[in-house]
Amino acid sequence: MLIGALTDQAVGHALAEDGTEITDETAAANNATTNDMTLWPSTPEEDDAYYIGASAKFCGVVINFTTAASNLVMTTALEYWDGEDWVALAAEDNTAGLRSTATGSKLCSFVPPADWRVTTITDKDEADHEGYFVRWRCTEYTSQTAVPKAGQAWVLDLTHGAGLYMPGNCSIAGADFTAATLSATNGDTVFLVINLTKGTCAALTYTKALAIDHDVLAVPLKFAAGDQLVIKQVMEDGSTEYANVNAVLKLEV
Repeated sequence: MLIGALTDQAVGHALAEDGTEITDETAAANNATTNDMTLWPSTPEEDDAYYIGASAKFCGVVINFTTAASNLVMTTALEYWDGEDWVALAAEDNTAGLRSTATGSKLCSFVPPADWRVTTITDKDEADHEGYFVRWRCTEYTSQTAVPKAGQAWVLDLTHGAGLYMPGNCSIAGADFTAATLSATNGDTVFLVINLTKGTCAALTYTKALAIDHDVLAVPLKFAAGDQLVIKQVMEDGSTEYANVNAVLKLEV
């Protein structure tokens, strides 16, 4: 169930950290040259990381893998900056923690955290990169035949795309969901309700394996007449998904 769509945007920053230095790969991330995004060193170590950033908050990162990981025994953590520290970010990460064993474009999507803050990262050439960042960080490495590489990356921000024009001033306060086919029990399904015109959003959660559910926003999401509404799924069960879903948005005027 989708209303409208977001469109891929060039990344603001792509940075590779190998433990001793940070390399700017932004130009590489914004062209289609095969394998010019290193992602990981040839032999990764704990706390090596890859950063993707933009000037505004975003809800997804698309990575086009041009070399797949092979026999890569490694664990990673996806994190964001909360103003004081790098903390775990819950996501639907089809990049497999930036360790994809298949080539092609893979999406990592998430709800932009309310406490996500701008930070500045300085690369080895002493250039500062300021923005909202997510990073994949190596937490443990054992062995590999090949580490993955990528050719291009994009972000899905909250202001580019096309949606449904709202006819008048209103707020979305919540939604009722019904589904003819239930999801499995691995995880909840999360939809992001976006005011594409203002770049604001709120999350609605559909509890796993329930045929009928209801969610109320703590703070209603406001729309003015003419603002565009987009609803994007950002997290799913990962196994059997909901099908034949109806969602009734609750509007306050």
